Amino acid sequence: MMSVKERDKLARICEMLTSNQDGEVLTAARIATKMIKAAKMTWTEILGATPPQPTQNPRRAKPQREQASDPSQRGDRNWDHFSTVDPEIAEWIERSRGHFEFAESLYHGIRKYGTLTDRQRVAAERCIERDRQYEEEHGR
Repeated sequence: MMSVKERDKLARICEMLTSNQDGEVLTAARIATKMIKAAKMTWTEILGATPPQPTQNPRRAKPQREQASDPSQRGDRNWDHFSTVDPEIAEWIERSRGHFEFAESLYHGIRKYGTLTDRQRVAAERCIERDRQYEEEHGR
């Protein structure tokens, strides 16, 4: 564990990471890393972030696949799993798929593959944001 004095020193050193001088940035990074190792801590602990799980990102994890005799059962399970993992995108797809072909294609892709690609996810998030802005501007 770091004392308050050590954390203050680390903060000052980390401020040097914004320097225009590459050598200064590298030196600051090395000093900061040594301080953290000496305190027997990790960057994750210093930053107060939750360490990543040793398994896949849950948004990208594929649902457990049981052997289903009926492909529609697998599709239902894939959709249910996705809806649990990413409810915001799932809700937008449900709301939009009747009138927006892209949302319909995402729905069928999730039922088939169980997840979205990174690019599909980014595009869906953009659509959600666009819809949000439209609703704010038009008071809906």
